[in-house]
Amino acid sequence: TAGLPQKHATLRDEVVKELRLNFKVPLLHSTFPAMRVLVAIRHPGAQITSILRLFEGGRLAELRAALDEFVETIEEQERFAKYRDTLEAIRKGEASRLVLWWLVNYEVLLEDLAAVGAAHKVVTNEALSVDPAGVVSDVFNFCGITVDEAVTDYVRHSTSGKSETTSAVDTVRDSAPYSEKAIRATTPDLLEEIRAV
Repeated sequence: TAGLPQKHATLRDEVVKELRLNFKVPLLHSTFPAMRVLVAIRHPGAQITSILRLFEGGRLAELRAALDEFVETIEEQERFAKYRDTLEAIRKGEASRLVLWWLVNYEVLLEDLAAVGAAHKVVTNEALSVDPAGVVSDVFNFCGITVDEAVTDYVRHSTSGKSETTSAVDTVRDSAPYSEKAIRATTPDLLEEIRAV
């Protein structure tokens, strides 16, 4: 709406990206019954490896601090009873707690979306990296938004690794090899923890 005169500017759609909302689906759906939810899932090894790297750099302090409380929540909340048999395995370290955190976040989110009948679409990072234009088109169609040529151009340039523009926040990269490399970077120990959980 930025290019419109203020008297005509209206907010048609709102996008919120917030992991904390994964456990708030019933509340969100009762407030926004027409909501559409895009569930973007990244391979657990790639995501957890990335998070651990950020932890080492002093980032995501809130998530790091919440992991111990997360274990207590699994122990205390009846909703999470089915995860309790994994608690002994995950007490051994931060990576294993992150594996359970990844699993619970996505399972609960998908269960709740189905239970309330909310419109939702699951997109994996791996599918997005292999076919960025196709997945973006599917997402736009799911949201009822027309794919503009500028969007197609942006997706093509930003995911091919061949963009002519750069900036401090540029995410230009060849998506498929980048995603594959992130999965391959998962250590054998972490893969074993993922299997165990």
